[in-house]
Parts: sequence; structure tokens; C-alpha cells
Amino acid sequence: MATGTRESNTRDTRPVVSDDWSWRSTAYAWWVVFVLALALTLSLMDRMIMALMITPIQRDLGLGDTEVSLLHGLAFTILYVFAGFPLGRLADRGSRRTLTGVSVAAWSAMTALCGAANNFVQLFLARMGVGVGEAGLSPAAISMVSDYFPKEERARPLAFLTIGTTAGAGIALMVGGSIVEIIGSSGDVNLPLLGQLRAWKAVFVMLGLAGIAFGAIFLTVREPPRRERLSPDGLPTPLEVARLVGRRAAFFVPQFFGPALTLLVLIGFHSWMPTMLLRKFGWAVADAGYAYGALIAIGGITGVLLAGSISVRLNGRGVKKTELSLALWSVVGALPFLVAAPLMPNGIAALLVAFPGIALLSIPPALAPAILQSVTPNEMRGQVFAIHLFVMSLFGYAAGPLVVAIITESILGDPQSLNVSLSIIAGVALPLAALSSLMARHKASM
Repeated sequence: MATGTRESNTRDTRPVVSDDWSWRSTAYAWWVVFVLALALTLSLMDRMIMALMITPIQRDLGLGDTEVSLLHGLAFTILYVFAGFPLGRLADRGSRRTLTGVSVAAWSAMTALCGAANNFVQLFLARMGVGVGEAGLSPAAISMVSDYFPKEERARPLAFLTIGTTAGAGIALMVGGSIVEIIGSSGDVNLPLLGQLRAWKAVFVMLGLAGIAFGAIFLTVREPPRRERLSPDGLPTPLEVARLVGRRAAFFVPQFFGPALTLLVLIGFHSWMPTMLLRKFGWAVADAGYAYGALIAIGGITGVLLAGSISVRLNGRGVKKTELSLALWSVVGALPFLVAAPLMPNGIAALLVAFPGIALLSIPPALAPAILQSVTPNEMRGQVFAIHLFVMSLFGYAAGPLVVAIITESILGDPQSLNVSLSIIAGVALPLAALSSLMARHKASM
């Protein structure tokens, strides 16, 4: 009796998997991926557009580099990282389609409210709201796509999702550059029902309203059946998720920190490189937006597509730990380019040297979801991914802009030394990211 009782109270940790894929078409599955990638593109546009608005925001609100970095990073991240846990759990048990649609509408409304801010505190609070809204998208999107594709094919659609984040950052700068070129960085614009607004405020309002309208597209998305579950019934508790991560801490900890450190460098560059082009080389705002935005979009998309294709091909040949190896070597390859790029003698040379570095450094964050989904049971995917987002957000979105600003203002003490700050964070963070990736690869059981 004692043995039977013990066995009945012990969760069966063997995933329940079905090989029946007759319920979906490949074309429709890729439509869902495309819709989710568009949502991620919109989220990064709303998140990164401030990089091009730094100068007019500083002028109108009287802010320094450190205050702007707090708006760009910490304000967004402070609730984003904590909201991810309950929303990740909701993604593991509720309708992921509904969660994504509501998330899009919520953060878009808060983006529009950024256009109503008249001081640092108001803009900080609105940016916090954007973070809460966006926290629900990634866990639900990653979990949903994982249930639309077999395990051996999963790396490509999951990597394709990150095109949304990569393209979003680039498109944000190009769209912002276009708007600035049309109405002027210091000009005003009249919007229907809202009247006259400063140019940077109008950008936030227009993006927010477009996002609210976009949310209706999720009516075309069907919720997929859940696969690779621990058991047909029940949802693991947060304590069980913590135990899973704790048992495999030697793998999960470096796997969380490796992509996070690469994101620190990426977000640092994305946040301040346009401003560096203005300060160091005297570029116009619109030109900086077009040029660096195109670099992010083309370089990042190139890296993501190559990584996804190579991963699927090598996995098909039975190569082990493919994604982990690609992540490691992409960090090593990006290091010399991103250390050297900000130190180039002119803006064109800086962008040309940065291009391969940005392309390579887009790979580790793109492959991280596939790596985590492959080692995590279905019922825990949203919650484990929420932990991943927590670490990525603290080290990437919060620390990236802030570290660059602190080095520039407090250590180097010269706004014109922004290029040196960017080179420093690449030279320090990327070797640590490579070491973390190597440790994760060594401890992986994939």
C-alpha cells in the first residue's frame, strides 16, 4: 500500500507526445508564425522608437543621458520582468491567442499615452505600462508556435519569430526617421481630435493607435492543442518549475545569462548608436534613423534566417547541440566587429564594420527559445520562458542603455565619448557571453 501511495503521488515526468499532425496545415502554421512575428515587430517598434527621439525629448523635458536611459530601459523593464511570471503561467494554462491579442491592445494604448506625457514622471509611468502589456506576448507566442511544429522543425519558425524583434528595432528607426524628415525634429504636427502635438509625441500616438487596430488580426488565429505535456491533466506549480530549473541549474543559469549578455550589447548599440552618429559625426536625425535602422533590419534578419536554416539542416543530419554551438560561435565572431565599429573615423565606416557584428549577435537570442523549448515540458514552457525574459530584460533592456550612459557621463565624463562607451561594453560583455554559452553547451543533454 505504501509503495502504491508513493507512486500515485509522484508526477510522471515522461512527456506525453502525439505524432498526429492532421489537424493543421503547414501553410496555416506559418501564417500564425507570420502574425506573431508582426506582433513582435510592433512591440519592438514601440519599445525602440525612443532611440531616435532622444534629442527632442531631452530638449522638451530637460533630461540628461542617464534620465533618458532610465526611460528607455528601466521604465519599460521594471514591471515587464515581474508581469512575465503570472502571464507566463497564464500562457501555460489559458488561451494563448487571447493573451496575445489583449497584450497587443494593452501595450499599444500605453504607447499612445506616452504622447500625452509632459514630464519625466508621466513618461516613466506610461513606459512602465508598455512593459506590462508586452510581457504577455513572448511566452504565449513561443508556446503556441512550439505546438504548431514537430520538435525537429521547431528551430526555424522560432528563429523566424525573432525576425519580428530584429526588424522591429530597425523599422522603428526608419519610420521615426521618415516622420522626423517630414515634420522636422523640433516641429509640431496636427492630429485629428488631438490637435497640435510635438513631433515626438505624435510618433507615440500614431504607433499606439496603429497597434490597437492591429490587435484584431488575432481573430484569424486558432489555439493549437498542447503537446509534449508531462501529463494530460494538471498544471505544474511555480515550485515545481523552480525545482526543474534548480535540478539543471548548471545548464539553465549559463543558458539564461549568455543570450542576456549579448542582448545587453545589442540594446546598448541600438539605443545609442543613432545618437553617436549625431554627436560624433554630425549626421542628421533622419539619416541616422535610415542608416542604422536598415543595418539592424538587414543584418539581424540575415543572421536569424541563416541560423534557423543551418540549425534545421544540421538537426536533420543528427548533429547534436547544434543551436548551442551556433550561439557560441556567433558571439565569438561578433566580438572584434562590435569593439572596432564605434572607433571608426567616420559614420559610414562605423556602420560597415558594425554590420557583420549585428548580424552575428542576433543569433543567440534568436536560438534561445528553441533551446529552452526542447528541454522544457509543455506545461512549464511559458513559466521557464518568463524566467528567460526576466534575465534578458534586466541585463538587456534595462542595463544596456543605462550602462552606456553611466560610462559616458560618470566615468568618461564627456558626451562626445559615447563611441568609446559602446566599444567598452562590447569588449567586456561579449567574452562573458561566450563563456556562458560554452558552459551551457557543456552541460546540455540535448
